[in-house]
Amino acid sequence: MFGECENLREVIISEGTKEIMKEAFSYCYSLEKVVVPESVTKISDNVFKGSEKVTMYGTTGSYAQEYAEENDIPFVDIQQM
Repeated sequence: MFGECENLREVIISEGTKEIMKEAFSYCYSLEKVVVPESVTKISDNVFKGSEKVTMYGTTGSYAQEYAEENDIPFVDIQQM
């Protein structure tokens, strides 16, 4: 979707989105912030491959948090901001 978009810094995924497809944000070297709504229940493999600066923002207990923890991606609870 946005793979290899070198200047992309922030993404807010729309509420109602259920899945983030494989390699959607791969090699987005400047990507720092991705806000993931609770509606997302599947994030495919290698979504953030090569996007080393990314931090996921979402709700504690959500699938986004689970995915972030399993893939060593920093996670921030948006309700604590």
